[in-house]
Parts: sequence; structure tokens; C-alpha cells
Amino acid sequence: MSNLLDQLEDEELELNKDVNTVGSKPLLRGAKSLADMIEDKKKKPQKSPVAVYLEEDVLNKLKTLSISSGLSIANILETAINELTLDLPIDEKAVKKYDKNNKSRGRKKTSK
Repeated sequence: MSNLLDQLEDEELELNKDVNTVGSKPLLRGAKSLADMIEDKKKKPQKSPVAVYLEEDVLNKLKTLSISSGLSIANILETAINELTLDLPIDEKAVKKYDKNNKSRGRKKTSK
């Protein structure tokens, strides 16, 4: 304890940003800092890929908007669709019907 007081008096003690370390030695055995342990980590919602075919002029307008706003085309489309479907309730029967009708679509295996 006296060594710590001597270091404090001599101002040799270096405090790192990491809460669990003093100097270069960690006080806790874990590699995570206290701030990392406390921080809430939100899980991102799972996203599904969707193929969208657009007319060339619409795609060019989206490219223009993408460059001017600094956002990706996917982000622009996702934001617009989220705003349009904000108050739309999910109909589970309709989702099952859609999935059943379109389950055979997708990548076709080609045989040589």
C-alpha cells in the first residue's frame, strides 16, 4: 500500500482509460473493461435478402440520391419501405400463403 502512495506522491502512477487497469497491469482477470460489461448490446434484427428489379431510370435516380445523401441504395430503399409499412399489421395467414407460393422460387440448380 505504501508503494501505491509513493507512486501517487511522485505522480508516477499512470491511469489508463480502461477502468480495470492501473498502469499497464489489469486489476481484473477479464479482458473486458467495466464499461464494456455494463454496456447494453442491442441485437440487430435479422434481415432477409430480397431481389429487386428496377427500371434503369429509377436506378439512376437512386444512384444520384445515394451519392448526394451519402447513404447506400439499400439503406434508402429500406428507410422508404419502413416508413410506408409502419402502420401495416402483419397477417400471418398472408405470410404463410406467400411463403408457400414462392418456396420453389430461388436459385435453380443447374445440372451439366
